[in-house]
Amino acid sequence: MIKLPFYGEEQDIFYEKLDNGLEVYIVPNKNERKYLFELVSKFGANTTNFIPINETKYQNIPLGTAHFLEHKLFDTEKGDASILFNDLGLFTNASTSYYFTKYFVEGKTNAKRNLDYFLNVFLTPYFEKERVDSEKGIIKEEIDMYLDEADWYLYNLERTSLFNNVLQEDIAGTRETISEINPEILQKVYDIFYQPSNLFLVISGKVKPNEIMEIIKNNKSLSQKKNLYPIKIKKEMEPLPVKKEYDVSYTNVVIPKMSYNFKFDVNNFSFIKPEIFKIYLNILFYILFGDGSDFSEYIYNNKISNYFYVDTLFYENIYCVGLTAETDYADIFKDEIDKRLENIQIDKEDFIREIKIRTSLIIRELDNIHQMSNSIINSIITRGKYIDDKEILDNLNYEDFLKLIDKLTFDNRSFVMVLPKEKKS
Repeated sequence: MIKLPFYGEEQDIFYEKLDNGLEVYIVPNKNERKYLFELVSKFGANTTNFIPINETKYQNIPLGTAHFLEHKLFDTEKGDASILFNDLGLFTNASTSYYFTKYFVEGKTNAKRNLDYFLNVFLTPYFEKERVDSEKGIIKEEIDMYLDEADWYLYNLERTSLFNNVLQEDIAGTRETISEINPEILQKVYDIFYQPSNLFLVISGKVKPNEIMEIIKNNKSLSQKKNLYPIKIKKEMEPLPVKKEYDVSYTNVVIPKMSYNFKFDVNNFSFIKPEIFKIYLNILFYILFGDGSDFSEYIYNNKISNYFYVDTLFYENIYCVGLTAETDYADIFKDEIDKRLENIQIDKEDFIREIKIRTSLIIRELDNIHQMSNSIINSIITRGKYIDDKEILDNLNYEDFLKLIDKLTFDNRSFVMVLPKEKKS
């Protein structure tokens, strides 16, 4: 194992890449009473077209397959692994995003035994037709539940107005696409995207690195996994123009919800690395619209909204930043944003202050195993590898930030709203 820095010398991360390609990150915390295991596959809902093992042509899979597979990896010959984990005193769950799928357990005792069991469960798939068919009904109910959630409506409008590709679709798929999934499809997807080189393991909390690595290297299921085939994915390039500049939906909401989003092509800013571009853009929007900004004071003091936040979406070369709010005065909210984007003036002091805020938030993560783990996972998924955040923050400078602002345009934007049903006419 080697040591990687987490914000300088504040916290060591122990790292090792196994012979089969699996990358392992261990973050011990002697002050923590719990431990957290997270197994991550770099396979999410936006991957729907790839070449399966031992085949030569690209194959489309049904929308929602990644999420369906997440559910089915809890299946074992002995039953539902979540129940078995619970019997061991562990809390377990999983989640699927557009970019990755992760499985985790959290516990307080028997870390070595439970890590071995954790790996055996998720590295030994069990796709039995009757159980796969049964799961379809469960996921269809899950999809139906979204239809009553105003936040889901808003997020759906954001995606469908901004993007032209698979990000338009819901992570869980549709009732129709779920019906197409079978054990053969799940096995094909598992075989290609759960190869060791497409997985990584993050372990944090009350653990001893050397003991943990010994368990991992001796795990029976992991030792049998090999990289059998190069992963070939067909990716769609997302165009810069938004698909819709305006959209509205109606549902059971009391206070209207709105989202005002701006779309940028990272490749148009070649003088800045993509990961730095994203940070600068976030800094800009947080200075202009975050807590403590003139905008937030105006919005709160005039009771235009009592809840709003800066949000982001991304896909390959495209990065989107916007503001989401609950408000009865959406037009005023939007106009105030436009005013502040017409003539941007950011003082160097404000720029430095925002970097210091981000630095303090990173240091705070040292005492939270979930935030630490998420920081590592997000770095790997968004940057392709783990990079110490201090290294990135140290490379930020005010002159490049101003250069970025000068080149920015806000023409590619979308404004969407979710309104109460009674307002529909």
